[in-house]
Amino acid sequence: MTVLVVFNLVMALLCIAAMARRIPRRLTAAILNLIHGTVGITAPSDQQIRAAVIVWIVSAIVIVDGMAYLMAYVF
Repeated sequence: MTVLVVFNLVMALLCIAAMARRIPRRLTAAILNLIHGTVGITAPSDQQIRAAVIVWIVSAIVIVDGMAYLMAYVF
């Protein structure tokens, strides 16, 4: 449970940093290009980088929390 709380806290802080433009654009673009290349989808344009980062972070939070819920209450 503690790991899940820490994960959510770290991801929320990353999301806030992305919204506040505290993460360098080059680093963000490089990470997104790797993620999108791995998944096999088109990388976002320079104007869409911040929004894409926020979408990836929120998606990761929802997926991890959903899986934790399923593991705790379904199985």
